[in-house]
Amino acid sequence: MKKAVLILLLFVYSASFAQQSKQWRAVYQYKHILSKKEKARRDSLIKAQPSMAEFMKKLYKKIDNHTYYLDFNQTTSVFKEKPKLDADKNVRYSGFKDRLLYKNLATKTYKDFRPVMSESFLVVDSLPDYHWQITGESKKIGNFNAIKAVGTEQVKHNGKEKTEEITAWFAPELPVGNGPQMYWGLPGLIIELHVGQAVYVLKELIANPKDKIDIKAPDKGKVVNREKFEKERKKIFEKMQKMYKNRRGEKSNERHIRITM
Repeated sequence: MKKAVLILLLFVYSASFAQQSKQWRAVYQYKHILSKKEKARRDSLIKAQPSMAEFMKKLYKKIDNHTYYLDFNQTTSVFKEKPKLDADKNVRYSGFKDRLLYKNLATKTYKDFRPVMSESFLVVDSLPDYHWQITGESKKIGNFNAIKAVGTEQVKHNGKEKTEEITAWFAPELPVGNGPQMYWGLPGLIIELHVGQAVYVLKELIANPKDKIDIKAPDKGKVVNREKFEKERKKIFEKMQKMYKNRRGEKSNERHIRITM
């Protein structure tokens, strides 16, 4: 009975949603949750070098203070980071900057423009299947009634592949099976997402934005599939690490942290 009611509601919402607008912009706020190891490393560093306290404060504020746009219609979307000025050049991290992710839900494919150091790639592949299980648990997120779903994906950690759980809260009132990053496949827009230590929360939904929205697939970069890209990226980072090893002992005012997103 509950499933029948849900299907009926989805049909009503879908018709209403499609009539309201042709294009939408979902604005997500990103937050990075520190792991126990990261907290211990941070605290140890601050204890050993008290002068690092202010730097670390600025760093994590910068990481959390990032906004992302999902520009979408019923079948296609572009996910990108909101441009902003980087005032403090001594506090850097690598995230989604300059990356452009295009998804086509109709063909279940994506095109992902990925700049890595001095090289650029265009990753073209099929959208992953996250094996979503809708739990029935619900909560209010902003103005929307959200339903919890749990999925899984295969990720590599320290060279080993493992299964990671994903938690998504989707809104049946917004019946477009899309969401931040690569995530998709639920009967409603994902408005809160938990992946590892990353959290994305919908802060604003804009119908037919005044700013021009160009939902267009990227076409620049060396074309590779996902597996080939991971191999190429690994080679680049290994080369970069060797260069840094050769520069050991040289003084530098810059401090870096890399967060894969």
